[in-house]
Amino acid sequence: MGHFLCKRGNSSSEPYIVAHNILLSHAAAYRCYQLHFKVLLHITITILLRNGALTLLKKLIENNLFQGKQGGQIGITLDSKWYEPISDAEEDKDAAQRAMDFAIGW
Repeated sequence: MGHFLCKRGNSSSEPYIVAHNILLSHAAAYRCYQLHFKVLLHITITILLRNGALTLLKKLIENNLFQGKQGGQIGITLDSKWYEPISDAEEDKDAAQRAMDFAIGW
């Protein structure tokens, strides 16, 4: 695998800016899901049940017009290469550990 030199931008800070935005996007997706599916679902079920609309609730679920069976979860998946030291030398072990810390450790 060849070595690539970045001729534009700042490779010592931009990966952290990208990762920061990935985490912010994940948080926004999680909040959106919680608000529009989980919390709204709970509120809707509560309102329907309090108003004696059990038949309506069942019909909505049966016709897939209501996300009562959804049970979804939000998670984050990070992709990284795995780094191993090229030798038993401490500097190679340290380099491999730094690479892993940079990729997924922080």
